[in-house]
Amino acid sequence: MRAILLSGLILSIASVSVCADDSVTPRSSVSVATQATSLPIDLSARRDEVRRQIGLVQEAINAAQSQPGADPPELLLMRRNLLKYLELVYAQHQAVEVEALDLAETLDEAKSTLEKVQAIGISEPKPYSFLWLDQVRDELSAETSRIASVKAEVTVASNLKESVQRMFARSQRDRRLTKEAHQLNRDPKAEGKLNAEFLVAQLRAQVTEQVLRLRVAEVSNHEVRLEISKARAQFLREKIAMAQDDVVYPEQELQRTLETVDQAEKELQSYQVNVEQLLRDSEQQWMAARGQLDRSAAEDAPLKETVAAWQRVHSTYQTELALVNQRLAELVISTLPVAWI
Repeated sequence: MRAILLSGLILSIASVSVCADDSVTPRSSVSVATQATSLPIDLSARRDEVRRQIGLVQEAINAAQSQPGADPPELLLMRRNLLKYLELVYAQHQAVEVEALDLAETLDEAKSTLEKVQAIGISEPKPYSFLWLDQVRDELSAETSRIASVKAEVTVASNLKESVQRMFARSQRDRRLTKEAHQLNRDPKAEGKLNAEFLVAQLRAQVTEQVLRLRVAEVSNHEVRLEISKARAQFLREKIAMAQDDVVYPEQELQRTLETVDQAEKELQSYQVNVEQLLRDSEQQWMAARGQLDRSAAEDAPLKETVAAWQRVHSTYQTELALVNQRLAELVISTLPVAWI
């Protein structure tokens, strides 16, 4: 009797999909990645629908637990957890979309500024102060370092996207296998369990597809950041090239230059300490998540994503610390004019 009841509970939510146009059909992960940025999604509506589905599944779990000595069906618990993760992915995607709009506006501004200086030259009056030119060179150095950092972020994000593409291909295969097992079944007693397994496999494929869409959008944002930094760096190069023949180096600026170097060095050293602490903290979080994943008996997609996220954070801080150390080493030499070196 209990088996019949649980089968009925599972079947009661079987006919309702999270979103009709979100159903996963057999196709390559490359196709999904290609289409991800061209297919608009009403993410707010999707999140509302997912939350509604979580409520339905929770009702089924509560009904199963109401039986004396009964435990909630494992497949229902898996379905609830996958739905919660899907809602989180949609929320992350919303944030990435907002960020994409801001980045597009920033890129337009950077390109416009570059075009303006190329067309009409520098707005600052001649002759140019060494300290002013030195500040521009510092800005160029920082922007060049930022370009290297963003390039690393693009590489990490692209590698993560490729990893999710492989996960998506596996989830599609599992979905097809469970569907075939369900369709070929002739045992009425196994109907409920096979149907529930297919629902879980179908939902897992859907979740993986949305994670893939999210990763594609993240890669796109990183690439726009790179274009912004390149435009800003080129703008600074244009300013330096136009100004360097009209720069004055009065002796009285030496002391002010040395004071500027000292202040910049103190700020970098303070920042270095903060980055080192963030690097240690992120490594602890990463190792803790990896340990939890290693101890997990079943495949845990959200936990895998957490491990990957902390690994990315740790890699970012490693790159940032290397850049800070390099900048500290070069600070004095890069600040002094050639005549004083």
